[in-house]
Order: sequence, then C-alpha cells, then structure tokens
Amino acid sequence: MNPSEVDLVPEHADLARRQALSDLARGMGHDFNNLLQGVLGAISVVKLSTPATHQLYPILELAEQSANQARELGRRLIYLAKGNLPMTHVGPAGGIFRQAAEAGLRGSGCTGAFELEGDAAVRHDEQALRILADLLVINAREAMTAGGVLTVSARARALAADEVPGLAAGAYVQYTFRDTGTGIPEAVLPRLFEPAFTTKAKPQKGAGASLAIGQAIAHAHGGLLTAESLPGAGAAFHLHLPAPPVPAA
Repeated sequence: MNPSEVDLVPEHADLARRQALSDLARGMGHDFNNLLQGVLGAISVVKLSTPATHQLYPILELAEQSANQARELGRRLIYLAKGNLPMTHVGPAGGIFRQAAEAGLRGSGCTGAFELEGDAAVRHDEQALRILADLLVINAREAMTAGGVLTVSARARALAADEVPGLAAGAYVQYTFRDTGTGIPEAVLPRLFEPAFTTKAKPQKGAGASLAIGQAIAHAHGGLLTAESLPGAGAAFHLHLPAPPVPAA
C-alpha cells in the first residue's frame, strides 16, 4: 500500500487529524505564553514605578491577575496537546459555564439564560472546561450579530449503547449552549470540528481551530461535543460529560 492509499484509510485520516490538532494546541499554548511573558513583564515594570496609593495601581493589579489567568489557560492547552489533563475536580460544571456566558456576553447586546436544575457532578479539569465554554460563547455571540439569547442548560441522562454515536452507554450530564443566531448551513455541520475548517471569509491565524479544540477537550473528559442547527433558527451545541458512579452509602 503506497502513502496515497494510506491517506484514504479512515483510521489513518482520524489519527492524522488528532495529531494535527495536538500540534496546533501545543503551538498555540507556547505562543500564547511567550506573548504573555512580555505583557506581564511590562506590567511589572509599570507597577514598580507606580505608588500603591495611586488610582491606577488597582487597575494594574487586575491586568496582572488577568494575564496570569490567561497564561494558565495557555498551559492547559499544552497539557491538552499532551493528552494529560489533571482531572482534579468532581462536582457540577454548570457554574463554570454560567460564568463564561455572563462574562463573554457582557457588552455584546446579547443576554444569557440559564436552566441548570439538572446540573450534577462530573469529573473535570476546571480550566479546560473554561476554555471550552469560552469557545462556545464566542461562537454564539458571533452568530447573534443583531443581539439574541444564549441559553445554557443542563440535564442528567442515562444513555443506552449507540443512543449518541461515539458515546458508550452510561450516565452523563448533557450541557447545551443554544443561541438564537443565524444558524449553521446543513452542508457545514459535518465539518464543524475539523481542525482547519472555518466559515470566515478572511481566516485569521488560528481561525477554524476553536471548535476542534473544544471537541478535543470533550474527548479528554471521556465525553463528546455535537451540534445541531436549522438555518435561520439558531444553533445548539451539546456537551456530554460522564457522571461518575455515586459511592455506596
């Protein structure tokens, strides 16, 4: 079998996509952290020459705190690329998604609605889920150029085998991000999670990778990210995360 034939085998194509995504996430994480080093250095220099009583000092501290948080996100991208996310938290993730939606929609003319009664404990990496939520919120905001509502919901599900293709039977929490934007064309849906795919007319550096990174984060948690849409009727992204067994009393 020659190399051109190997490229046509689905298993090889899937491995190639995963490797490409891993390389992309690692590169983005390193580039992100390198850029932030300069930002943090500049903030530190300005803080040294600014009295703590100055009115700008709290703003500098806030900028430094935000830059450090962004650097941590960059580190998590690198961890993701290595396939080594530290799943240190067991608990509901709805709060993470709510915070991301409230922050990401602020000043955009869009509003958030929350239906998190079905939120239940899942094993997760908090920073990685924050990255995923930020990506979904940005995606929804860009789809609602004239304003709209992003509804974030959670419900517990007991899935049978093959009920959701790609997921094993078991207990899950399904988180849904549903917007009232322009929707996604039917021809685009199957390609949404490809690493290099973008619908932007003038792709920027890294454009088209966001949903693929979101899918990689879902996979790292043993879950899955799917999308559904009707053109002109908004879009919904469903994130299924496994719910760990409840310890016996």
